[in-house]
Amino acid sequence: MLEVTGVDNQTTSHINAGLRKLALERGGEWVELRRRHSDVAHHLYSQGFYNGIYDADIPDLVRGVGDYIALAEELAG
Repeated sequence: MLEVTGVDNQTTSHINAGLRKLALERGGEWVELRRRHSDVAHHLYSQGFYNGIYDADIPDLVRGVGDYIALAEELAG
């Protein structure tokens, strides 16, 4: 987010808000980045870390984090 907006969003809620704003403003792949971030944050962070819930698709989500990072780097560049 810092590379794109110039604002350092250090909390999850600020990152979500920034991605929502960019998705609305720019559309396209920013919408996909926002969707991926929401999916990973919800399942890995909220459900997995805080609630201890493990679903069968968690390994797929973990493997998909690399794709999320690659897309974020591409859009930030």
